[in-house]
Amino acid sequence: MLGSNYGLSSQVASIAGSTGTAASSGNSVQYGKVVDVKLDESRPFLDASGNELPIGTIKYIPLDFKGDSRGEPKPALPFSLGIKQLPVVNEIVSLYETPTSDIQSNVSDKAVYYKDIVNLWGSPNHNALPDPGYNKSKYLGLGFQELNDINPLYPFPGDILIEGRQGQSIRIGGSTAPLNTLVDKLNNGLPYLLISNGQIKTTSGVDYIVEDINKDANSLYFVSNHKVPLIPVNTKRDSYNTPPKTPEQYKGNQVLLNAGRVFINAKEESVLISAKDSVGLNANTVNLDGTEYLCLDAKEIYLGTKARTSPKGVREPAVLGNQLDNFLSIMLDTLQNIGQAMKTAEAQTGGPIASLNTEGYCVTDTCDVLRRLVSQMKSTKIFIE
Repeated sequence: MLGSNYGLSSQVASIAGSTGTAASSGNSVQYGKVVDVKLDESRPFLDASGNELPIGTIKYIPLDFKGDSRGEPKPALPFSLGIKQLPVVNEIVSLYETPTSDIQSNVSDKAVYYKDIVNLWGSPNHNALPDPGYNKSKYLGLGFQELNDINPLYPFPGDILIEGRQGQSIRIGGSTAPLNTLVDKLNNGLPYLLISNGQIKTTSGVDYIVEDINKDANSLYFVSNHKVPLIPVNTKRDSYNTPPKTPEQYKGNQVLLNAGRVFINAKEESVLISAKDSVGLNANTVNLDGTEYLCLDAKEIYLGTKARTSPKGVREPAVLGNQLDNFLSIMLDTLQNIGQAMKTAEAQTGGPIASLNTEGYCVTDTCDVLRRLVSQMKSTKIFIE
């Protein structure tokens, strides 16, 4: 990666000149090359007096006016409180001398803080400047992996861009630009917030790119009045009379999330989804599980597309279990009585009617079997109004 970077000598000379000028003019801004970064408590990280330094502290070697690093490593603390950008080994950082926490008792006591990483190569992954003959396996520090395919983002007018070293990014913007497909004349100036984790794959980390909600690994887009060309993986909407617009058709105030997998977990309370018009779920299978119960309620509930689209006169309604039980019990009681009568039926001339008596026994026996089946027909798990 370093071999493909350009303008090394001229850019280093520019930094060195600024450093030398700042030092000679009394400016507090200086530059240093990072040689170590404290990330945890696993090893001692001490200042010249033997005091343990806090996590986030770096050790650097000052750069002289020629851009060469000279002297013993010195510590520098993070300048910013809320947002911290940790450098990697061999990156160049800007340094500032500021008062320490003892300012009330000793106004002359100073501490060195590091702030910005000098953008030598324009690479989001790293901007290290190792010494000649460096060890390629360690020149960025232990644990940091150099990536040759992490590309910078094209900036659009007025953008605020945050770019991570592994292809993460946050774009806060809303201005029109030739490569900005989200903004047109009608929504120019309306805000959006684009969060991406993972970029499109390229052959080089030098070229500028634009986010792609379909190709980036994970995307979360907050837009005001924009059309986002998200391609759904499943387009089945047969449960709708009028299907909603697809993402690439809809233009408006919306939030879009695209990822390999989405898992929503409410560890203390509930997950509640509320919508003015509809909530649409579509997948190869839709699985709903409840530990205690599963309840669906609406003025009308349709199971199957034809149940909704058929004329009202031919729609098949669900049968009420208890009502059916009562109806069948009455029918079986009636048949039972008929069967009992058939078993003892006699001819007008006297004497049994053999064929009718035999069928009577069949009727009563069948009624007993049917009663047992009816008692097992009703579900103990599913109930309807």
